[in-house]
Amino acid sequence: MFYFGVHKTKNPDDEYLGSGTYIKRAVEKHGEQNFRKEVLFIYLDVVKNDVKLSRLPAERGNVDILSCSQPEFGKVRAV
Repeated sequence: MFYFGVHKTKNPDDEYLGSGTYIKRAVEKHGEQNFRKEVLFIYLDVVKNDVKLSRLPAERGNVDILSCSQPEFGKVRAV
């Protein structure tokens, strides 16, 4: 299972795993040691980031909506 999310930070190697409901529940249930964080992309431009994030499910194959950080995953937000 994949979880795609966005995290604004100065340190991409921090221990942040996500703050969404589903990822928090999963970490609580299975323990942090059973999760691995992989930074796929680093963007300084929020619009480019959102466009890439909206394309990830298609690029990675059929990804369940529960694997995404936003309920409206796949829709680019206006900035």
